[in-house]
Formats: sequence, structure tokens, C-alpha cells
Amino acid sequence: MLGTNAQPTQFKAMLNVAALLKEFDFTSADGSSFGEAVDMSFSFLMEQMSLTDVRHSRERTLESLILGEQMRSLPLYHEAFAHAAGKYSAIRDLKSPLWEQVSPITRQRLERAYLDLVSKQNSVNNRLESFEFPALFSGVASSATMYKDVKFAIWRRSFNRMKQFVLNYYKTSFGNWPPKARSKKNPFTESGLNRLVLKILYSDLCALYDLLVDRESITTRVIDQNAEEIAHDSTNPHVSALRRILTEFDQSSPPVLPPIPFDLPMLPNMTSIKENYYELPVKEQVRLDKDLQDYQLLLILNKAYDFETFKLPMPFLEQFKEFEHKEAKGKMVPEISDQRIGYWLFLYVVIQSLPMLVVDAPSLQFTEGVEYFLCQPAKGNPPWMGDGGSLRKRWYEVAGGGGLVQLSEDAVEFGIEGSAICFRGYGSETKRIAPNRTSRLCPPGKNGFS
Repeated sequence: MLGTNAQPTQFKAMLNVAALLKEFDFTSADGSSFGEAVDMSFSFLMEQMSLTDVRHSRERTLESLILGEQMRSLPLYHEAFAHAAGKYSAIRDLKSPLWEQVSPITRQRLERAYLDLVSKQNSVNNRLESFEFPALFSGVASSATMYKDVKFAIWRRSFNRMKQFVLNYYKTSFGNWPPKARSKKNPFTESGLNRLVLKILYSDLCALYDLLVDRESITTRVIDQNAEEIAHDSTNPHVSALRRILTEFDQSSPPVLPPIPFDLPMLPNMTSIKENYYELPVKEQVRLDKDLQDYQLLLILNKAYDFETFKLPMPFLEQFKEFEHKEAKGKMVPEISDQRIGYWLFLYVVIQSLPMLVVDAPSLQFTEGVEYFLCQPAKGNPPWMGDGGSLRKRWYEVAGGGGLVQLSEDAVEFGIEGSAICFRGYGSETKRIAPNRTSRLCPPGKNGFS
């Protein structure tokens, strides 16, 4: 690869190399690249020249996108595409002549990806700028006839208390919520709920989820189940009432969200300080409830936390534990348990709102410090293939040994229901917080509802 007066830059020299490879019919067996030897050499060049690091330059993003197409390099194309979609409006404002060198197929895909990203951002901003979820308590929780023994009023009140706690925490941390750029309390160059802000929020709430979740209560809900189909549990109406509210939320707006595999919290219980509590006479139970000492309250709360997560040195978790202890003072354990459910409802709806934005496209190399979103992957066959506009398909094995089925790879990885994206997010976030731990948001607690 030589630089000359006619091709004075690395970019132009590589375009000339790509033209020569096409002229001499270099190709792989399936036509997806110029062949293994070229792929290996170009991969080495990409690493040496950091061609995939396009975080800090719109011009370089376009150059890498064009090179990915011309050199038939999927890794470079996918990296550049995700970054270009995230800063699409800034790239278009650049009015660079390089834009015309991007293939029409890729330009169309970028525009669609950008519009989809804007729609996702609007949805998340509407919910999380003030943590407003007005429809959450307008379904079964507003009924005067269903679940008469369930304290929906306490659930709603503690939901709002949790919302205020989270708002105050992040206003203190960032100076404002949503954060303002170039504040003394944060390093952001972009105001609002940018990618880094939401990743911090997601990280904190995933850790809190791990602290509270009951890992012995895997959900009985499925993605296409109506809320009315949730079985009523007469022995424990709190379970069916809670799961019905969660299902109503998951189905309240498109895309319909898959339920989190473990969707119940551990609940504080008097057996933490008196193992035979439920065998005692009612008068003795009432006496114990009323005479609860502060050290006993702390023990009850601590036994309703996951021990491993409890030890994590995270400021958000420390402040939550202080908040819950303060809110529990002067109350009996049944009310404290109802408060925990209210906190859980807040935690659940915020976590479910985030993966479609905070989970980056697969296999990206350079994401550190990026404030724009990287969640829009390149879909479909690569544009240099003869059927560039068609769908990529792959054979998948049916669970239980039921044979093979051919499906769209994009539908499986990025389907409208977001299942793959959600579960990829649940798993990766726990790995980031604590690398040696198993994700609590995915199928491999203590049962507070039994």
C-alpha cells in the first residue's frame, strides 16, 4: 500500500487496493469477502491503524463505513455503522462529500436506524426524565373489587417514595436530573439522558435488582400472555396481583417486553428474628410486632437482601439500604413488606425501559466514553453482496431436539419483542458490575412470598 500524489491518504490508498481486488476477482467461497488471506491482512491493518476507532471523528466514521463496504469487511462495517447511526444527525450536518461514496443501501439503512433510535429515545425520555409511569396503577391496582386484601395504596405510596429517592440521588450525583452538560458534578458534553447517563442508571438498578430478587421464584409469565390470564393465587394474592401489574406494564406500549425471568423480590419476614413466629399465639405475634427494636429491624431487612450483593461497595446500594431502613422505622413487618413491593415495582419498570437503548450492538470494540447511543446494528446482508437488501438467514436448532428451522438472523437477534436484546443486557450488566458472578436477571433468593 503506497501513498502517492494521486492517493495521498491512507483512505484513498485503501480504496485503490479495494478496486484492484475487485478487478482481479478476489473472493471468498460465498462472496461475502475478498478471501481469507485478504481478511487476515486487512484485520492486521485495522488493528495497527485503529481503523475501527471512529469515536471522535465524523469524517473518520464515514471513511471507515466506506472502507468496510469497499474492503468487504464485516467487522469494520458493523462498527462504523453503529457509530454512524448514533451520530447520524451530526454526520449529515457535516455535509461531507464522503456521504455520496456510501452505498445507497447503507444510506437508507442508516436513516431508518436513526429514525428508530429517535423513537426509542423519545419513549425512554418520556418515562425517565421524571420517572413518570402514570398507567402503572390504573389497571388492576385501581380496582375496588379485585385483590381486596392487597394494600395497593401502600404499593403506590412506596413507589413514589422510591422515585423521589432515586431523583434526589442522581440530582446530588450529577447536579441535575436529567444531567446538564459541562456541570461541575459531571463530565458529560451532551445534556439529557445520554448513553453514559443511562448506563450508570442501568448499572445501579441491576445491582439493586440483585440485592432484592428472589431467585427461587422464577416467573410463570410468558411474553404473549394477557394480564387477565394471570392465575389468581387465593393463598397468596400478592403474587398474582404483583405479576398482573408487571404484565400490564410490559404490554402497555410497543414493543411488548419479555418478563424478567425472576420477577419477585425477597420480602422482610418476622421469622428472621423468631423462627417459630407463625406458630405463636396471635397475641404474642402482635406483641413482637409492636415491640420491634431497631437492631431487630436491621436484621429483618438484612436477611431479605442477597448476601453477596450486600457486600458490593456501591454508593447507590448503600444509600438505598439507608433509605429503606429509615422508611421502615415505626412500622410493622407486613407494611414493610408492602413497601418493598412498591420499591420493586419502581425498579422493575425502570429496568424494563432501558435495554433497547443501553445495550450496545453486538461485537463493538470501541465504546468507552461514547455519549451517543450504539444500539442500532447493521441489519440484513452486507451491501456488497449481490442480494444486499435481503435478509440474512441461519439454521437454528429447536429446543428439545425438535430438528432445525431456518429463521431470519435479524429477527432472532433483534426481534421487535426485544427478547434477545433484553437478555443480552441483563447478562452483560451483571458481568460488568461483578465479573465472577452469575446474572440474577437471567435463569441460573429466598422465597419471601411463601
